[in-house]
Amino acid sequence: MEDTVLVEMRKCFLIEAAELIVEVESTFLELESDPSNKEHIQHIFRVYHNIKGSSAAVGLEALSKFTHQIENLLSKIIQELIAVNGEVVDILLASNDRLKIMFSLCQDSLDGQIIFPDNSDITSEIQVILQGSGEKSAPEVVPASLENQCAKQIDISDFVNEDGSFKEENHEEIIEEKPERSEKQEKHDKKQDEYIRLPLSKVDGLLDALGEQAILNTILDQGRMNLSANGEMIEKTIVQLSKITYHLQQTALSLRMFNLNTIFSKMKRIVRDTAKQLNKEVNFITQGEALEVDKTILDELDSPLVHLIRNAIDHGIEPAAIRKEMGKKPEGTIKLSASTHGGFLYIEIVDDGNGLNKEKILKRAIEKKIITPEQSLNDKEIYQLIFKSDFSTKEQVSELSGRGVGMNVVKNFVDKFRGSIDIKTEEAKGTNYIIKLPLSLGIFNGMIVLIDDGKFIIPNADVKEIVQIASDTCHRVDEQEKIIDIKGRVMPLIDIKSLLLGVCDKTEGNVLAIIIEHHGREYALRIHDILGQQKIVFKNLGSELKHRPGFSGGTILADGKAALILDVASIIRLYQGVST
Repeated sequence: MEDTVLVEMRKCFLIEAAELIVEVESTFLELESDPSNKEHIQHIFRVYHNIKGSSAAVGLEALSKFTHQIENLLSKIIQELIAVNGEVVDILLASNDRLKIMFSLCQDSLDGQIIFPDNSDITSEIQVILQGSGEKSAPEVVPASLENQCAKQIDISDFVNEDGSFKEENHEEIIEEKPERSEKQEKHDKKQDEYIRLPLSKVDGLLDALGEQAILNTILDQGRMNLSANGEMIEKTIVQLSKITYHLQQTALSLRMFNLNTIFSKMKRIVRDTAKQLNKEVNFITQGEALEVDKTILDELDSPLVHLIRNAIDHGIEPAAIRKEMGKKPEGTIKLSASTHGGFLYIEIVDDGNGLNKEKILKRAIEKKIITPEQSLNDKEIYQLIFKSDFSTKEQVSELSGRGVGMNVVKNFVDKFRGSIDIKTEEAKGTNYIIKLPLSLGIFNGMIVLIDDGKFIIPNADVKEIVQIASDTCHRVDEQEKIIDIKGRVMPLIDIKSLLLGVCDKTEGNVLAIIIEHHGREYALRIHDILGQQKIVFKNLGSELKHRPGFSGGTILADGKAALILDVASIIRLYQGVST
């Protein structure tokens, strides 16, 4: 019983503490730009003091001891015995990163033995600064309780990258070195509940709507006793019930919506560290961080933004000396902004650097045999080449770039969430990356289309245009590929029936097609009819269809029958694999 209570206490502590250290990271950066701001340092001190006390209360002595060392440094800063400078902020940020790793290790082993990293690299730096302020520190003594808690000390550099993420190969070794766990513990580890914090107003709104729904259900129950006499009342109640149900849907979806503030704050740190590493001056501006987005997207948005921002600093922003020669300010500017329009989230990363070099991109794409010299591409298609796997215009591989991986990560993220990314660039002026994503994934507007005798769903967000194509505008390139000409726009015609169902469509005459755009290029998807539109409730596919290309999920139509949701990005990849 006591172990169960302790595990629950640790869960609550780790959730709160993880939020606190993410929040306080942006305060470190603000403190660096405004060292005299006493409110910032007081806030940071309170956060670490809270973590120190709470970690000790739940039996995590190693955390408490490490946080106490950081608290000592903060105390001297408050007393103005130590001045805030770049070196001090570096140590504070490194300490924060180490705490994130320790929290992660605690989360992975809430009721078992925790193997913490060796923190002496950071604590020794703290001691050097404290001694410089005149404080004499006693040698560190590890308490007996800590020796029992930590089976052994491990070198943090053996399994943690510079950005604080785990090295995969060594992380596996550490897991293997953990003591054998019971069957119950193994089962617990397979799936741990994830916790989120919600404003009470959202929960209250959900309960209010449920209460109204219960009242309307009671009215319907009474009304069905005499349907002929209560017909009008029942009809009005059904209309009200429909409105309440829609309100419930929206409220339930809002429970998964969280603002972008945490992600945007983290990007400030990325900009600072990358600019420092490359010896460049960068002013970072954010806008729209209060907007909310589905948690599923939010959880995976981090990595793409990191790659885009690092790319903007490394490839885009010029060194200060070159910027002066070009008549620019020595300090480059990167703006990260978010906005919403028409049910979509738009995230823009704008820099005032040197822009994309079209000729250089084309030359490298030909060298990598991504395209042939004979291919004719428009500007939009050329810029989309940077998202290809293994593509980079850098001659030398560095820690930050050159491997051709980062931008491909961005593309895969956008495809996964049925989004898009556009590039606007002007040489010597800068580049603007525009990511378009759905605000919510659970319910969306979809078009019901007929392919052969089957009903399928295409998300409205993927539909650019619907066209009736005359048979004389279709031209066969070879046995696998057809192209069509629509008002001078030439594009491939994809036979979905053949591609997904394995049955060649031999229908003669005019063709009905849906025009979509994928990474700057238009495609026509051949269908047989459009049956209408409806709100689509997304359902995951079962094991039999989960890995089948061309489909992202399923739904239940108004007639009670199931329909598959077409995955446009997957269909394009499948088509390209067949036709090339």
